[in-house]
Amino acid sequence: MRRLELASVLLFWAQLAQSVSIGSRVVGGQEATPGAYPWQIYAEGFANGQVVYGCGGTLISDRHVLTAAQCFEGAQIVRVYLGAHNVSATNEPNRVIMETTDFTIHPEFSTNYYDNDIAVITLPRQVTINTYIDVANLPTGGDVGSDFLGAEGVFAGWGSSDGINSLTSILRFSRNTVVSKVECEAHYGVNWMSAAKLCVETANQAGPCYGDAGSALIRESDKTIIGIFSFLDKLGCLNGFAVGFTRVGQYVDWINGIVNGK
Repeated sequence: MRRLELASVLLFWAQLAQSVSIGSRVVGGQEATPGAYPWQIYAEGFANGQVVYGCGGTLISDRHVLTAAQCFEGAQIVRVYLGAHNVSATNEPNRVIMETTDFTIHPEFSTNYYDNDIAVITLPRQVTINTYIDVANLPTGGDVGSDFLGAEGVFAGWGSSDGINSLTSILRFSRNTVVSKVECEAHYGVNWMSAAKLCVETANQAGPCYGDAGSALIRESDKTIIGIFSFLDKLGCLNGFAVGFTRVGQYVDWINGIVNGK
């Protein structure tokens, strides 16, 4: 079994540590058109006044963002960028920034195998839905139990497009296809691949990489969330290995419990 790496980005002193996954990015993808993926958000976790993590996420209501648990464990405050295209710009006309202390990590999140790597951020107020800020949909009906084998989705995020551990500013995207659980088990090991996970190919060196944890693979036809990016191979994101996602359909009831309760 290959050693795995997390998909979140540690932004403080651990930037210098080779063992830490750094750099929110879609590697080998294309630059997105502003407003093309209005559900995509960028989030920073703060502890003791310092930014410690940066991750992606998906707006699922006018007050809630779906993301990965690994991004915010130990964080005290979360800053969310909505409607952003260039996150380094001093200001953008369509961007909204909110801070919150209200985020819920799945109670059974485990750092052993990164099971239940899912979290929900609750915004302090409703955001106005428009062309640049809009929601994606949780799985419903048959999609709740689906493994989405062979389904193609779009994946968006910020970061380096060349596999170097450095941040970049412009939103990028790739399109990737869900592969079989057997293929993932052969590569990562049976212990990692629970029923609540799935894998996505990264053909042509295009797809999610370090720091993109929390960003979602979305079926574009109906904006259904297939999975949340969670882990990748120790050798990185330029070797063509499949990468791992949390399968959102397994958690619809848990997510709705938070969304409907706040």
